[in-house]
Amino acid sequence: MALTRIEYGSLASSSVMNNNFDYLDERISNISENISTSTASINSNIASINSSVTNLGQNFQESLNTLQNSIHSVFSLNGLYVTTYTNSTSWYREYFSDSEKTTRIWLEQGGYSWNPVFIKSFANTNYTAVATGTVNQYAIRIESKNTGSMTFNQWQTASGISNTTPVWWYVCGK
Repeated sequence: MALTRIEYGSLASSSVMNNNFDYLDERISNISENISTSTASINSNIASINSSVTNLGQNFQESLNTLQNSIHSVFSLNGLYVTTYTNSTSWYREYFSDSEKTTRIWLEQGGYSWNPVFIKSFANTNYTAVATGTVNQYAIRIESKNTGSMTFNQWQTASGISNTTPVWWYVCGK
């Protein structure tokens, strides 16, 4: 059925008017049904997108937690938690594997003195020690090491050098 055109100023029969109303009512119903179907489809797509976004968010959070645990594991083994101290010419830096700083995995310290006493003791004497003098006329030898200090000796190559001339020293280990 089609819409019947009524000329301006002419009389239309009730049948023509009713057919036009029925035609328009059917068209409105069809359009309304199409809109409802489209709206339902859009709502379904929005629900799917929301579900996907929620899943992506959960997967992202799980991946982030896994990455954080992996990073924490790697850095904990290599000293993620650090304590640093400096006082005049002496200093130390401790590396720990735990945030409570109870498990030290590495210690470095240094300073400028003769026969230093360490600010922090080492767990054993398997640390590395390096010393350098401030005057080029003598050589330094580490004479003894213990967990809390070390002593130096100088090989004198010029007169007037005493065994108490301060040296720059650095030690590292566990």
